[in-house]
Amino acid sequence: MSWKKSRFATSLISLFSDTTPDLPDEGRIEVVRALMLDALTGLVASEQVEIITRRLRWAPHAQALWYLRIDVMTLLSEHHGEQAARQTLRTITEKFHGLISSNHMPRASRFNQHG
Repeated sequence: MSWKKSRFATSLISLFSDTTPDLPDEGRIEVVRALMLDALTGLVASEQVEIITRRLRWAPHAQALWYLRIDVMTLLSEHHGEQAARQTLRTITEKFHGLISSNHMPRASRFNQHG
């Protein structure tokens, strides 16, 4: 149930966002999209996996993909464990540099520097 609530909140945030995301490099966005889809490859088929896969394929811009990271993390954690999910998300998150506002990017801290 909380998964659906977080997805709903994420959708509302992106719909009512004051900023229009820039698409500086469509190719880089497609690389991010492919990485996120590849991360879900091999997961046991379920309704949640299908829904997130569909949302990833049809996400209109980098900001939408950014918010879908939460859902990808949830699925990966359920199937592979949190540590493996964090490692995968760290790689994906790095690819967002320059595609979304730097305010959204994680900042280095003693808590997230080491896996």
